[in-house]
Amino acid sequence: MAAYQYSPLKEYEFRLLKIVKSADDVLAGYSITHVDLNDPPKYESVSYVWSDPKLDHTIKLVDESTLSVTASLARALPYLTRASQTGYLWVDQITINQSNTTERSEQVRIMGDIYGQCVRCLIWIDHDPSLNTEYEVESDWSQGMGEDVLNFLHSFNDEDSISEWQSVTGVALRRVSTSSTGTSSQRRDSHSHIRAHLQWFFDHSWFKRVWAFQEFVLAPHSSFLIGNFELPGDEIERVFKYGIQAALLHKAPGFEFFLGAIQSRQLYTAPTDAAAKLGSSTNRHIDGIPSYESISYADILEKMGAAQASDNRDHVYAFIGLAPCLLKHMRVDYTLSVEESFAAMMKALIKETKCLDFWATLSCENDISKSTLSLPSWVCNWTIYAPNYRILTHDNLFNTCGPGYGLPSPSKCQHFDLPTSAWNELIVAGKLNDVVQIVLRPFSAYQVTASIGIDFQDFPGNLPWERPTLDVFMEELRERGATESDHTSMGALLRTLLMDGVQWAAMNAFNSGDSLYRTGIQVFGAPHHEKIAEVIFVLTNSEEVDFDALPYGATRQTLHELSRVQYQRRVAYCAGGRLALVPDLTENGDQVAVLHGSRTPVVLRAR
Repeated sequence: MAAYQYSPLKEYEFRLLKIVKSADDVLAGYSITHVDLNDPPKYESVSYVWSDPKLDHTIKLVDESTLSVTASLARALPYLTRASQTGYLWVDQITINQSNTTERSEQVRIMGDIYGQCVRCLIWIDHDPSLNTEYEVESDWSQGMGEDVLNFLHSFNDEDSISEWQSVTGVALRRVSTSSTGTSSQRRDSHSHIRAHLQWFFDHSWFKRVWAFQEFVLAPHSSFLIGNFELPGDEIERVFKYGIQAALLHKAPGFEFFLGAIQSRQLYTAPTDAAAKLGSSTNRHIDGIPSYESISYADILEKMGAAQASDNRDHVYAFIGLAPCLLKHMRVDYTLSVEESFAAMMKALIKETKCLDFWATLSCENDISKSTLSLPSWVCNWTIYAPNYRILTHDNLFNTCGPGYGLPSPSKCQHFDLPTSAWNELIVAGKLNDVVQIVLRPFSAYQVTASIGIDFQDFPGNLPWERPTLDVFMEELRERGATESDHTSMGALLRTLLMDGVQWAAMNAFNSGDSLYRTGIQVFGAPHHEKIAEVIFVLTNSEEVDFDALPYGATRQTLHELSRVQYQRRVAYCAGGRLALVPDLTENGDQVAVLHGSRTPVVLRAR
């Protein structure tokens, strides 16, 4: 039998796999048809893990031709066929000619529309060899346990306190749909099985895929197929929407995925401009979602660094469907290198937002010597995920642009309509402001350890708000010749380490009483730099600090959160007599510049 020969697609065309059935509704085979993006039939999109990329299985079409597919798709297709309600499937491995780079680029460009117009997305949860096989596809998901899991999710309603869900802590579930009859031992066994099956599901490798965000968020509905059992994605999303706390599930890829996906869907449909969506996180609750940090497209891009992709270019191309406005400034092109694709994305972000704040909000690879990519310093490496210790939030009232620096406000900057330049060059405008003279050693524990690894309640030393740590910093400043002034005092040092408190606006997760965590007080009360000044005065001028009586409700937790920005950053003394918090790679002689459209100064080094 001959291999299927793809015919060229017209502009805005895509292919669908048609399920062909006989008159008595028996599967007769499959065919491939071309459809217009503007007038397609009802169809379902398919999402799955490719796993082994070898095309060592075949599918026979009704015209007697064959298609080579991966083992994972060959296993999935019978289940997908039975689950389909439309008779048409969009499956990238089949409906895109993967050997044609031009077609692949064009189809990825419109993939957001393809997922957005489907009736629903069928998500195949296949056997995962890395997980406990006791709870995989061939287990009892299709034999009753799947229904128990689904009924457990149904049991949560608007009035329920979802925070009572302790499904993986070993505490008995408080609302389980299984019969309350039977012995307590039988009920505990049922609870245990539900916990185990949910843990298996949330740990599945599908949630680690870089394409998963776009596919789940853009599809109007979704259904997870686990063998013959269908777990509605809408039902899982509903439970997460009202907020849950599960002590161990938050470590599972699926748990983090759903938290981000819910907010991403609301962000995608929000009637705000593209620049706001692409910017750094704001301190708002989207569509009534309680107690979660809000999210921006910058956050999604950063999360994609933790996801898996067989082609590193997909770390940015998988984002295009969520932000189609970027296609005005870039193209999906698989003939470009990974480095060229990442640079094109960064330029598109800058052009669309007329802003350089992505440098302060996205993770950059700090140790260039370990990089596997040859990226310019102004391009983020989206193949990695670093803890998000950003120095900016969207509403932190911190801005280096404006008359005080001799620069126009970002909204008046025109130089973002970048002239033609080499892919690895970025043309910006601004002014040189200072020169780095001394880079201090990292004496604070937060500079060398991600804050998640620091127990600030019981830490052996080197906490930046404690006097011994500050004394060591001050001693090195004096020994290396820094001029003594108000700008190099202990208070100025701590203010630098805590970045003037600009992160206070982001700390809305606690919402405790009238403390500084409350949004209204942060935004409409005293400015952040005034708050941090009062806290720092107490910390540096008290014989013994009472951490339960700090101004504005600040606590050790507050200082811990504010100190996160120190990770992989150093304190520097500049020729102008001021201190700065700079990237680890900064060297003596580097210049500090203030650029149009950047709310933070930038460290520059001559090539």
